[in-house]
Amino acid sequence: MNDQGDPGRASALGPVTLETDRLHLRPFAATDADAVHAACQDADIQYYTPVASPFRYEDAEKYVGETAPQGWATGRDFILGAFRKDKDALVGSFCLTKISQGVYELGYWASPEERGQGLDRGRAGDVRMGLHRT
Repeated sequence: MNDQGDPGRASALGPVTLETDRLHLRPFAATDADAVHAACQDADIQYYTPVASPFRYEDAEKYVGETAPQGWATGRDFILGAFRKDKDALVGSFCLTKISQGVYELGYWASPEERGQGLDRGRAGDVRMGLHRT
């Protein structure tokens, strides 16, 4: 992605929401702490991602209430929660992290209950393209 499509410009506009046929990708809200806490009890999420281990309820509250909003405000981490449209269940979290001007890394985790259903597959492109258009 070149500087013309730099997602860092999105921070000036605030967080974005993206829609797919089956998912709603949006900024986390305080009411998402329960779902984030439950998902992050998964051993694989704790092993393969930089979440706290053990992951306490306070960690979930901080993630949705401080970490994610501050990421957008600083233009460094663009964090979106992915939720099923049919039942509003948390599918996972996507974070586009600014490495340097025009260079980003995409990281994500998927809730154990939602894995293997193809809901998270292809969302990386949705996140990148959605932020590119912003």
